[in-house]
Amino acid sequence: MFAIYTGCLIQIIPMPPLVLPSLVAPQSLTGKATKTQVGSVPACLEGDELPLTVKMPCTVPYMFGPFVGGMGHIELMGPKLPSDFYTKATSSNKKMLRVGGGGSGMCPLMFCVDVPAMNPAGVPDPMMKKPINAQYLPPPLMVQAPA
Repeated sequence: MFAIYTGCLIQIIPMPPLVLPSLVAPQSLTGKATKTQVGSVPACLEGDELPLTVKMPCTVPYMFGPFVGGMGHIELMGPKLPSDFYTKATSSNKKMLRVGGGGSGMCPLMFCVDVPAMNPAGVPDPMMKKPINAQYLPPPLMVQAPA
């Protein structure tokens, strides 16, 4: 089990044939905790699950099989599990994010099409929502906090 804090990485994992070229590399998270720090950087709290590079109103380009040139955004799917948060470690009445303790480190997301990609015949991509996943990567500094 480890705490998630500013600088920890999340890998966006699209399900083929979806390709998100700008999100191939892991993305850095930014914690908003004002009082809770991990190794002198802010901890990530509820609401910090996604990197700033994909939070609304940010859109990213996508390809889906023969469909190219589209744009869309990423949304969290439903509430996180209780095992994804420390219950005693809070800041500003928001729980601190963690991986472990029953949490898989996986985060279900939804890619929502804003501008449909087109196939070579000029037909738009008919699938406006595509499920994707994200994996929180272990941080370089492993820190335990009270469960």
